[in-house]
Amino acid sequence: AVFRAVTFDWNTYSSKEHYDVVLACDVLYEDSAVEPVAAIVQKLLKHAPGSCLLLADPPNRTVHNRQRFLGLISAAGKPVQYLLEESWVYQCDVQQLDPEMRGGVTAETVPVQFMAFRTTVGGDTVGIKLE
Repeated sequence: AVFRAVTFDWNTYSSKEHYDVVLACDVLYEDSAVEPVAAIVQKLLKHAPGSCLLLADPPNRTVHNRQRFLGLISAAGKPVQYLLEESWVYQCDVQQLDPEMRGGVTAETVPVQFMAFRTTVGGDTVGIKLE
């Protein structure tokens, strides 16, 4: 397997490459980011069965942005639709965060919600595993 990491501005991304998996972490914190991030997912992921979006986001912060994002990527009429396949919350040790991310956090752990989406094919259905 070949792994490659790419950092870019989602407002100016211009590559024509498509990927099997996209990992997006803490990208929905600003209201203005939701639509560009939803649009870039359509551009980045291969439009084929098995393509997967892995999203990590703090569950208690900007819930409305995450809900808006989920609506955008699952809306009818898009080239590819994504179904939430799995979702879980992980307690991240604050000491693992860099000092800037740690900020004024005084707790020992902070929650991070991980969500795995996959492309839909025809009339696919999927069960959601919630913990």
